[in-house]
Amino acid sequence: MPPEGGLDRDIRRKIALFASLPESAVISARDVDNTYKVPLAFRAEGMDDLVLDHFGIDPPAPDLADWRTSADGPTPPRGPSGSPSSASTCNSRTPTSR
Repeated sequence: MPPEGGLDRDIRRKIALFASLPESAVISARDVDNTYKVPLAFRAEGMDDLVLDHFGIDPPAPDLADWRTSADGPTPPRGPSGSPSSASTCNSRTPTSR
């Protein structure tokens, strides 16, 4: 199991050697406790920059504020009045049989 901080430099070097890649192109895919943290973890590894450089794309700096907010925890769904709704509340009508 890789350490919490990702792959060791020696392991990265070995993977890069056998895959014929630069060492900087070896990305650690760490386990995260929230799906919204996946893009943030890959950003921390520099994966987005590698892909953009490969395709020659020069985008503006990323705005990851929404991802960071979502990664902090789920936001409860809002009902039509703007108040949090529960799973038992349903605003749709179901046809009844007669």
